[in-house]
Amino acid sequence: MKSDGIHRFTVSKSMKNCRTFTDTNATAAEGPTDSMSLRIPAVSLLCQDCWERCQIGGDCAWCGGGQACCRKNSTLDPPECHGVVDWPTDRHHTCVTPMNDVPVKHEGQDCWEFCEGKGNCNWCGLGNACCRYGDEFTPPECRAVIYYSSKEHHVCVKPSFPRPMTLPGRPRVKEKECRPGLVMGPFGCLPASKPQLVTFYAYRLGDGSWTNANLGSIGAVMYSLHTKILGCPRYHGIDRIHRLKVTMKNTEEMFRQQHHEFGPLHHFRNGQCVSSFCNQTFQQFGYTVGCAETSTGGSYPSQSHSAWYSLPGPCPNLPNEQKTETCKRDLAGGECAEPTGSLNCTFHLEYAGNVSLDELSGRNTSTSLKDWCAAGHVEYDPSTDRGVGMDFWNGLTNGSRGKDMTTLSYLFWKKYPNFPKLLPEPCTRRTR
Repeated sequence: MKSDGIHRFTVSKSMKNCRTFTDTNATAAEGPTDSMSLRIPAVSLLCQDCWERCQIGGDCAWCGGGQACCRKNSTLDPPECHGVVDWPTDRHHTCVTPMNDVPVKHEGQDCWEFCEGKGNCNWCGLGNACCRYGDEFTPPECRAVIYYSSKEHHVCVKPSFPRPMTLPGRPRVKEKECRPGLVMGPFGCLPASKPQLVTFYAYRLGDGSWTNANLGSIGAVMYSLHTKILGCPRYHGIDRIHRLKVTMKNTEEMFRQQHHEFGPLHHFRNGQCVSSFCNQTFQQFGYTVGCAETSTGGSYPSQSHSAWYSLPGPCPNLPNEQKTETCKRDLAGGECAEPTGSLNCTFHLEYAGNVSLDELSGRNTSTSLKDWCAAGHVEYDPSTDRGVGMDFWNGLTNGSRGKDMTTLSYLFWKKYPNFPKLLPEPCTRRTR
């Protein structure tokens, strides 16, 4: 029969077990057979798990034009997955051909991350938009929308106007484009008049207390790991990277004086604030979260700013072994359940998982690190800028190590999918 540019595959009725199949595009005879004939993209993705590539159920370019990533009997997949009859497998999400051409793709799902903000978005389907019900500063294409599939978050909608009206004079700026210290207004980004609630990830090497300590952005921590920790044995036996989700709202006293979301960075050692201005800033501004940008020599470029953070906890003026219950009660620090911006309620921490250094580098853990090192292997030798028996850390001085941060972010997302894949890195404060 005549080829239409799309492969047709003859698949056994036991396809739900993902058995092998053969391309019959050139040889299949017309007429009924004992097997199903599935119409799928030229590059066969039949039976493959599409979730990691598509990141969500529904229409997915990775599956091919007009195809969708769906799972049989899933109640969370969008309408384009409904009514599918021929399922290659029921074990996981897989690429399928939708039965109906729906007017809005990914209906009901949160579109903010995939569309990179609100407004026109082809991920929602050609001519559609990502909008939120009741948004005071909604763009023109989101005005007078008749139907919202959810009022809890941004969703894909069909605009009421075929050609949205635009406000003259100023281009529309997406909320994600406002730099730290600015907020979205009706005509773009405006200076904030008070401290804002900010959420970001902070990372720490090894175990220990999360407060009365310095945590870093992903670039800062990776650079510290590469230059100070790797070796045989590793420095202080550090074997993993921890991640914290930090929600912060610093005090108005600090904001009025500093004109910045963050306070100055305080350095901690053994749970004690050792900077010369610790007592002064805590008394004047409260237990504010501090930050300062840092240089990684271009080796670990972060998505915005590579930085270190300080999180003042109970009794920050004494080392861990000297802290008393009275001191912890009287000098409570800034951690609390819901940051309000009061003197002793400036941040909340949520543990967001860990990734071991072996997971990151791919070292075979069937052999202990001690035995692996005894065999002559080295993770990284700064004198040669290379490892022995491992090449993951090679080339610190020969360019960007951005791929290592990408690998680490992917591992966190894969292990802890309920947390946001990425959060902004908001520190733009220079070292004091």
